[in-house]
Amino acid sequence: MSDKLTQYYENAFSSAGENGSIYSPWTVLEKAGNDRKSHLLNNLPLPDLTNLTVVDYGLGSWGFGCAFSRLKDCKHPIGIDISKYAVDCSAKLAESDPQLNKKSPKFFTSSGYEIDLDDSSVDLLFAGECIEHIEDTDAFLGEIYRILKPDGCVIFTTPNERPYLYRQLGLKWAMGFEHVALMDSH
Repeated sequence: MSDKLTQYYENAFSSAGENGSIYSPWTVLEKAGNDRKSHLLNNLPLPDLTNLTVVDYGLGSWGFGCAFSRLKDCKHPIGIDISKYAVDCSAKLAESDPQLNKKSPKFFTSSGYEIDLDDSSVDLLFAGECIEHIEDTDAFLGEIYRILKPDGCVIFTTPNERPYLYRQLGLKWAMGFEHVALMDSH
């Protein structure tokens, strides 16, 4: 499935073009959920990031820290995505981002099972809306554990497979072949 997912995202991002969205326009509920997620992320009690190495895993073509702008405060930004096209777009955006252009951000591709970083080299890893795309969650978490410093931090966001409001309205949420590990609150 990883090769199929890689090709799916490569096609989706390249078809959307630079800064294009691979997703349909948001419904009112999706926008409200995203706004709530952004609020929660921006209010997390994180340490000062100014001297830290931070990974934005699954950054898409929208640029480092797009989903979580506080990440841009770090000293060493690293952006990772499964799609080379998405990584190239994000790297290009970083060149003109005043918060990043003097920090020499690094960008590369990875499916998450082998991340080309040294052991214990990352202070904070953010994986927004990614873990549900990973077939072998244990292998992914093991790789994150390997690259994370002993006192490091990981932040995941993921769609709730069975959100309350959608259940009440009889709607399905986050359906698609690429969501191989949907999770719920339990």
